[in-house]
Amino acid sequence: MRAWGEEGKSNLTAILVILLVILGAYAILKLLPVKIDTYAFEDEMAEVAKYEGFQVQGDQNIRRRLMRKAQELGLPVQEKNIRITRPPGKLVIEANYTVDVTFIGGYVYSWDFQQKVDVPRMGKLR
Repeated sequence: MRAWGEEGKSNLTAILVILLVILGAYAILKLLPVKIDTYAFEDEMAEVAKYEGFQVQGDQNIRRRLMRKAQELGLPVQEKNIRITRPPGKLVIEANYTVDVTFIGGYVYSWDFQQKVDVPRMGKLR
């Protein structure tokens, strides 16, 4: 038979483990949607770079399309934070922004993203 102190200690350990699992699941549920949205935005950056990046009208269309996608995803991207450069033979698009994630108790985690796509120029698109 266990002494009373050992049983109380194991109950406390079980409660702490359950609490940690719940807190971990909560954090994942708050952060995972943000990460998924940022991946979708980066995919859009790559798509735009591949298919619209070397068109004559270029940069302004790229910014408009990326801003539309950011709004659709609810990401706080600002047009001034989208940088487009055209080194010889390639196109580089960069977007820097911060997503604030609010947790229970008012704690705000500011998650910084510096996304970059670098696409080589493969010739003119028809």
